Amino acid sequence: MIDFGAQFTKMSNADLGEANALLDGLLLDGETVHAAFKGANNYWAVFADRRLITVTAQGMTGKKREYSTLPYSSLRATSVTTDAKIELWFADLGFAVLGGMSMPYRLRLEFVPDVDVRALERFVVGKIL
Repeated sequence: MIDFGAQFTKMSNADLGEANALLDGLLLDGETVHAAFKGANNYWAVFADRRLITVTAQGMTGKKREYSTLPYSSLRATSVTTDAKIELWFADLGFAVLGGMSMPYRLRLEFVPDVDVRALERFVVGKIL
């Protein structure tokens, strides 16, 4: 499962064709990619119409990859900053419980300045409201 402390930094726009090839066999029938971003350490964040898919490279060569699905239905809050950062707060993922209550998990994505994070946040918020 995704390491919520992972460094999704310097995320820049990626080619949708490259993202579709990266996710070959993982997308559901009829599911489409809305936006894709590639960052430092070969990390990916792919915003599909039903979920956010993160891809992290592992190992010395980075050829081993971990794919994690974060459904928009688990997204509880978002935050966007003017310096091109988005924070997404996910709950109901079945993880650590504190005092009988599950804790939301924060995923921070830091983009290069030319990424329109406001448009991306509007897309995400449209999936949860």
